[in-house]
Amino acid sequence: MEVQEIFSAFPNLGVYATGSFGRLEAGERSDIDLFFIIDDLDGGKAPGKIDKIRMDSFLIDLIERFHFPPLSNDGEYLQYHSAQELQDKLGGRDDDYLNLFTARMLLLLESRPICHAETYNRMVDATLECYFRDYHDHETGFRPIFLINDIIRFWKTLCLNYENKRTLKSDDPKQKAKNHLRNLKLKYRSLLFCFATIIYIMRREAYTKESIRRILGLTPIKRLIEAFEDGEEDEIELVNGLLSEYAWFLSTSGKEDAAEWINETKNRDEAFANARRFSDKLYQLLVKADRKGSLMRYLVM
Repeated sequence: MEVQEIFSAFPNLGVYATGSFGRLEAGERSDIDLFFIIDDLDGGKAPGKIDKIRMDSFLIDLIERFHFPPLSNDGEYLQYHSAQELQDKLGGRDDDYLNLFTARMLLLLESRPICHAETYNRMVDATLECYFRDYHDHETGFRPIFLINDIIRFWKTLCLNYENKRTLKSDDPKQKAKNHLRNLKLKYRSLLFCFATIIYIMRREAYTKESIRRILGLTPIKRLIEAFEDGEEDEIELVNGLLSEYAWFLSTSGKEDAAEWINETKNRDEAFANARRFSDKLYQLLVKADRKGSLMRYLVM
């Protein structure tokens, strides 16, 4: 049975992958992070409990058959998100509690449709529209501050989530190694997919929904490359240096013994020194991207 077959009865259900599959960086040991969004903006309904059980069972069997790593957190994220809720709860107190904030940001910043691409695309457009609610009254002076603020909030949330997990102290060497590796991934991949988007918006003055919708279809790396495709020599050099650093990260974090490797003090010092160089280059590109100085202040104030 194919994926499209089991989901065919529910055309208003969009399934999308995030993480390394969403960024098109997946390797042999990459987890599959799946999200499900229901297009209920025009009265569409979610599948019933029995249908949900069938879908979950099918997906679990499929993952095991192709020898992918188990679903994150014992399948914790195998839940539906309502498109109506993604809009209605935006910025509210339930946004984080119901995991809507994460689902919405990953949908926009690093996702790829698995099935029902039309539904997926509709939901991306509808979600992005929320950030442009004032555009039609301010077309000449509009700046996507709302969206930029939410991306920054997501980056800060990822940092806080890491600190929360690190607070749960453990004497288990394997757990310590996992925490070190999680920290490295935060400093590279999470930093990149958040700020490559902001850099593009600033550099290209992508202030319309259509322009931002197009760049969301690019991988974070391609967003950065395209943002500076006509850049000065020093800017191109920074981009190339950053991509070289990122290639090192992908190669290192994708190894089977990556956690054991980074648990060695010497290796960990090397890894985090590399991460500092990476973030330095990304910050320099961020500064260069804001050529008119019109958006940088909103990142800190």
